[in-house]
Amino acid sequence: MHTGFIVEISNNNDIVINLKLFVSNGLVDGIEVKVLNSDYNYNSLLLVAKSEGFSGNGIATDNPSIDNIKIVDDETIDVVKFDKIFTDKKIYLNGTTKYISIDVPPKSISLIQLLPDIAK
Repeated sequence: MHTGFIVEISNNNDIVINLKLFVSNGLVDGIEVKVLNSDYNYNSLLLVAKSEGFSGNGIATDNPSIDNIKIVDDETIDVVKFDKIFTDKKIYLNGTTKYISIDVPPKSISLIQLLPDIAK
């Protein structure tokens, strides 16, 4: 299992777009995801999520407009409100039933980090 990543998410649309990060192939028109701390692109990281998974100790963002996320863990959905950083829950991503869902503000560029699990 891999731990942590940083992505830059761009929304070129005029509306908020809900992004289920690393759970589906392809992206909505106007959404771009760049992986900053590896040589992987979005689809490569999606394959890693599906084959090996990711774990982290929280989420951080540089965009104050992103003040909540949904953490989906099989059939359990936790809506978490936070101010730039959330560290109260271990997060697992498997590319299918475990993922995070983010409402990406219109006309924005945001950094999202799955905080590394330093115990690994």
